[in-house]
Amino acid sequence: MVNIRKRGKVYQYQFEIAKVDGKRKYISKSGFKAKNEALMAGMKAYDEYINGGSTKDSQMSYFDYLDYWMKEYFEINYKYSTVKRYKETFKVLKEEMGKYKLSYITPFLLNQSLLKISKVLSFEPKKTV
Repeated sequence: MVNIRKRGKVYQYQFEIAKVDGKRKYISKSGFKAKNEALMAGMKAYDEYINGGSTKDSQMSYFDYLDYWMKEYFEINYKYSTVKRYKETFKVLKEEMGKYKLSYITPFLLNQSLLKISKVLSFEPKKTV
């Protein structure tokens, strides 16, 4: 719920978000000349907060997102050997979760998929002599 209040000569919107360490947190913005202007901006901000800022990018598949992230971030910031290892791991991740849209991935779905992947991959510690 978006609350509007007058602060001097301007209006402010404010709404409560998720608690952090048990303390209430808010998003607010001030400086609107009209009450209706603050209300509309507040409702838009609240909708973006609730829907995770859903845009057309959230309709992207997880498969495509992993490729995008690898190219635009990971390959730039990490060494070739690390990138190569991650790409090999991503093959299994893409097979399991690549078909889902980003907006459909929930913590439950992610956890279930990672449990399946952990059964496929065997991570054995390297033996040292």
